[in-house]
Amino acid sequence: FGYARRVLVRFAATGGHVALAVRHRELMRAKGWLRTLAEKAKIRPAVATLPGAVDLWVLDRGLPADFLEDLAARGVTRAVVSIGGGWEEPGDADGLVRKAAAAGFLPSRYDIYTDAWDSRDKPPKWLRTAGCPEDVIVDADGSPHKGWLDKSEGGPFQGYYLCARTHRKTATERIGAELKRTPYAARFIDVVTASGLMECYSTAHPATRRDDQEARADMLKLVSDEFRLVTGSEEIREWAVPFSDFSEGTMTIKPADNAGYDWGKPVEPDPDYAALTAGAATRVPLFELVFHDCHVSSWYTGDGMTKVPALWDAKDLLNLLYGTMPLWMPDAALWKKYRDRFLASYHTVNAVSEAVGGAAMTSHGFLTPDRLVQRTEFSSGHVVTANFGERDYVLTGADGKKRTLPRYGFLASGPGLDAWRLRVAGRTVTRVETAAKIYLDPGAKPWGEGSLRSDGPVVAFRTPAGARLVTLGAVTH
Repeated sequence: FGYARRVLVRFAATGGHVALAVRHRELMRAKGWLRTLAEKAKIRPAVATLPGAVDLWVLDRGLPADFLEDLAARGVTRAVVSIGGGWEEPGDADGLVRKAAAAGFLPSRYDIYTDAWDSRDKPPKWLRTAGCPEDVIVDADGSPHKGWLDKSEGGPFQGYYLCARTHRKTATERIGAELKRTPYAARFIDVVTASGLMECYSTAHPATRRDDQEARADMLKLVSDEFRLVTGSEEIREWAVPFSDFSEGTMTIKPADNAGYDWGKPVEPDPDYAALTAGAATRVPLFELVFHDCHVSSWYTGDGMTKVPALWDAKDLLNLLYGTMPLWMPDAALWKKYRDRFLASYHTVNAVSEAVGGAAMTSHGFLTPDRLVQRTEFSSGHVVTANFGERDYVLTGADGKKRTLPRYGFLASGPGLDAWRLRVAGRTVTRVETAAKIYLDPGAKPWGEGSLRSDGPVVAFRTPAGARLVTLGAVTH
């Protein structure tokens, strides 16, 4: 095999997947790959705003002109806002970046260093041609290593993988030039941690898999520690965690059909997607048990909350249970149709992920034989119980009080957080209270607790002057 290899095998007689994750976390700490968000925030304070954020792509310029301002006005306080999805920087990037920053969000930009296309094929302008063929990985048989096949009109166009040893130079020049004129706060790097490690047989830039790993990590370190940007990646690998703050794809086991090529158009769920990605009974949060306090996970690019609308509730509940980040990729039509649902989702899911963000996930377990009622615990003292089953689940608390969780119901509690979706008076009621706000969805009939009563979804924000009320959807009382 060319060089020595070692395999480490550990067995656990008790404790299941949690015990194995704890042992693996110890190994990651020994390797120096357990770099927490709190440690990262000491160098880049903006990292501290990732927990509780939504991963938002503003790709459709047909969205309302006040789209970002509307989000802020309705209580969306944390978001990574990506303003482009191609190699070329959008012409309106500077204005959008400044608008996102003014709204309190982290303005971000798509980038890619692994793929390039042959200029002789005349690919679309959003595909990179620089570096092809001179920087392309050479396979053992002397052929250029093929990458992503673009299916744009006039294509398809075959892409090629560039050797990771060439990435730092390109990133240094490209990011440095853009930051001189536009105040980006984040960067999303496509592919770098999604593809396996490779060997390069080029005489100009030869690389072993170890060289490849070190070069990829070095490029991410440049983005995070030298340019000091909040850094995202497609998927994630253990060796990249110290320099990747969030990722797209970690939550998705099997993407929706065509998600890689069409990021926006909704589709119906296929059986594998429903069972694996949205099926809580067939998955366990191994990555979160090891790295939750180091990294913020989201769904595969193209697998946003509206990609498979029929399973939006299930994905919301997985985000809530795992303390991870929703992915929004709305076009103008989807935003018009689902605006209130997006906002309601933010005020429930993101309130919980903000509370547990930066904390280690210390436990995950199944409370029912069918594995559809689950519980997670975090080092912050928060506990989340979620019901993915069709039947109601009666939960008896430490205080002896019984609470009924309907399908997609939950109970999340801990310091500064009291959040639940329960069966109340024959209907489903959702209520979330934090130090900053109270969100209430009473299930279409008047209901209230304390000073907040409504017949529709509302958010009451605590302000120095008192309270500010925002309605979501139909509210008459």
